[in-house]
Amino acid sequence: MITTGRDPFARQSIRKRLAHGTKCAWCGNCPYHKGFPRAGAWQYYVDADSARESGDIRGTFCSIGCLNSYHG
Repeated sequence: MITTGRDPFARQSIRKRLAHGTKCAWCGNCPYHKGFPRAGAWQYYVDADSARESGDIRGTFCSIGCLNSYHG
């Protein structure tokens, strides 16, 4: 799991993990990431300090920019 960003005021972090064999829900790209054996898009999720607010963000994306465009 890789931490993408932290919002100290909302007390939550955005994390990602590689979902092998998936494509980006926004642009359709199936990227290859250096250091990972297979191609795939990222599955993003919110890791909040309180367990009630934690959860997956719907869809897989090649970048945080595509995630923001899709859910923006």
